[in-house]
Amino acid sequence: MGREMRVTVANDSQAGAWDAYVAGAETATFYHCYAWKKALERAYGLKTFYLMAGDDGTPRGVLPLAATPGRAGRGALVSTPYANYGGVLADSHEAQTALINAAAAILEDSKYAYLEMKQLDPAPTREWIERRDYRALVLPLAPDPGRIWTQRLNSKVRNQTRKALKQKMEVRIGPEHFADFRQVYLRNLRDLGTPPHSARWYGELEDLFRERMTAVVACLDGRPVAGAWLFCFRDTVLMHAAASLREFQRLCPNNLVYWKCIEWAARAGYARLDFCRSRIGAGTYHFKEQWGAIPTMIYNCFLPGVRKHIPDLDPYNPRYKAAIAVWRIMPLGLANRIGPLLRRRITT
Repeated sequence: MGREMRVTVANDSQAGAWDAYVAGAETATFYHCYAWKKALERAYGLKTFYLMAGDDGTPRGVLPLAATPGRAGRGALVSTPYANYGGVLADSHEAQTALINAAAAILEDSKYAYLEMKQLDPAPTREWIERRDYRALVLPLAPDPGRIWTQRLNSKVRNQTRKALKQKMEVRIGPEHFADFRQVYLRNLRDLGTPPHSARWYGELEDLFRERMTAVVACLDGRPVAGAWLFCFRDTVLMHAAASLREFQRLCPNNLVYWKCIEWAARAGYARLDFCRSRIGAGTYHFKEQWGAIPTMIYNCFLPGVRKHIPDLDPYNPRYKAAIAVWRIMPLGLANRIGPLLRRRITT
């Protein structure tokens, strides 16, 4: 008879064991890294439950969770907040079951509204509600970027990228250019009607992941006009975020940034570039797909708690239209000040 599968809440002294397990887990993502927990706690003061299952002191599975705030104190348990992916990693069905049961117990005891996991595997049981309207879009890379250019990209993408190249834009690559990217990104979020994270959140991620992140920024006459924020994990580069200024979109600087991200990742020896998840049918989905990215199912899994229905987070929900319209015309400074008060409640 095997030893009992025990689930504990990991602490900082176990960060090394946690990350060692994540490094070897087949479906692990960058967002499973223990340092994401520190960013959630330091930037927003979120309560975290980083669950670790084991039968002999060695991790056999992990499940990162954090509680996000909600109305009337009814927050949600999420794996993982403000990230593209999350969910349970386990060596066996026994370890997975133990972790899910522990998470369900926290959900019940703490009276959270629901438990959400954004993962590459289907919902663990029929009690869970699944949404399948997101896909991860991943581009396989080759050591020679020229092969990607000719074999993966369609003629429209190549022509738009050539158009940007003719503008003689300067492309800056490196973590030291993150501030330039953030300048473009915050403006882009306001124009889209989306609240930004706090300056503390961006600063914590920059501090915690500086050795595995970089920024790619396109500048026109010295002004940043488009950029991307990349994280590196195992053999994959993740495009965590990308943005361009609306008034320069006719010059296709976003195409130039995407191509330079591909070049950089390929020459650095990475096997794939993950453009991260997008909703099926959205403009971002089609833009990523035309780069030759392969869609992979993302399972948004919900377990209801005190709230017996799951949230409708569809950005096209008519309820959000008025708020988005107001946000788009808000002065940038005001949007950046009050945005974090709202953004910390949005789990994506």
